[in-house]
Amino acid sequence: MPIVIPEVDQMAADLGQDLLLVDFQSESDKRKYTYNRDARDLFLAWLKQHPQIRFKEAYPPLDPGIIICPYPGTIAVVACKEKQPDIYSLVVKAWENPDGTPKHPPTVLYIVEKGFRTKR
Repeated sequence: MPIVIPEVDQMAADLGQDLLLVDFQSESDKRKYTYNRDARDLFLAWLKQHPQIRFKEAYPPLDPGIIICPYPGTIAVVACKEKQPDIYSLVVKAWENPDGTPKHPPTVLYIVEKGFRTKR
């Protein structure tokens, strides 16, 4: 059966909260729509050690009518600074330096605001 992979901004709107989007693409990968499997596997292994963290495969925000193929490997993490501060802090401290740069490039965290979809 085909798998439906939602867009992260729709997930944020449906949940009524901000989410973290985890991207595994280096700058050179972005033009090829590929992702670093080793970086993604490392992140998924880390998530297995933290079963309290909810996550789901998700596309990044896309303009209407746009489809990225193949799936770019991005993951939505249910971690809002206001609603799940402990989870948010755990993820950010593990994957970002204090200055916001990635600890494990090319793994990058993005905040997708719950109202992002309506702003487009």
